[in-house]
Amino acid sequence: MSLRLPSSRPGVFPVPIIEAEVEPEVLKDKIFAAIRNAILRGELQPGQKLVELDLIKSLGVSRAPLRDSFWLLEKQGYVRMIPNRGTFVVKFSLQEISDVYATRSVLEAWAVALATQRVHPKDLREFRGLFRAMERTATEGDLLANFKVDLEFHQKIWQLSGNHKLEEVLNNICPSLFTYLLIRYQGNPSAMRAGLAGHLEILRLLESGKDFATVERLVRPSINSLAQATIKLIQE
Repeated sequence: MSLRLPSSRPGVFPVPIIEAEVEPEVLKDKIFAAIRNAILRGELQPGQKLVELDLIKSLGVSRAPLRDSFWLLEKQGYVRMIPNRGTFVVKFSLQEISDVYATRSVLEAWAVALATQRVHPKDLREFRGLFRAMERTATEGDLLANFKVDLEFHQKIWQLSGNHKLEEVLNNICPSLFTYLLIRYQGNPSAMRAGLAGHLEILRLLESGKDFATVERLVRPSINSLAQATIKLIQE
């Protein structure tokens, strides 16, 4: 495997840059982009350890900005940093995926029910816009853009719930799974359309104005259908 730092011009890959000529933040972002792109292209596989010396040699950088990029990759769910073991490309077992969705079905149902009681017309316009963006990116086959707007849709629900602890827990358990699914779904456009019906049902509930208990009861099947679609695609 040979990684290269991305150029500011699409499709152009320069020789490794000299750190002294580049601002530290810019260099960190370039390293992040190079490793993220290698993960999404499948050059770095789920569960694979990122060997610092190999990356330093491939990218022509030093250890400090590389480790800074690891923190950013972990924050966005692309890797897991395990003390005394190293940094690994994110990976979930089927059991872990099931566990996350089982937890999420309870917590997100609560979040949707809370959000329905607090939602305003402006919020609904934003949710509709996000859903249309999910449809458009699915049609265009833009998997990365689709997953970004998908996560934004859910994070807006968590925020609108008004329960900061609930939002914090969901933000801790869900984004890394979103990223892992993004990695697994590369080259599988059907993955983007599989979840649209469940998201539309959630949107309709947000629009419904129904009471808390009714929304909480009705939204769980929608979240469970997303889980079933996810596990089916992973097993294919």
